[in-house]
Amino acid sequence: MTHDAPALSDREHPAPDEGSPIRVLVVDDNVDALQLGVLLLQMDGLEVQGAGTGAEALAAASSLRPHAVILDLG
Repeated sequence: MTHDAPALSDREHPAPDEGSPIRVLVVDDNVDALQLGVLLLQMDGLEVQGAGTGAEALAAASSLRPHAVILDLG
């Protein structure tokens, strides 16, 4: 069985502007892994925000509007 999700328009999720940083949300309940992930991505020039819980991640995603999310499910 397959399910086709509706396509997202460019207006709903615009690509980053030329010269503006890519926004990434890192979510991990392991504080050391979270800090390392955030630091490494920041060193690469990305705009990064970290969250240690699901509630923090939802709040951060709402304000940051990330282009990508790195999520630890373990």
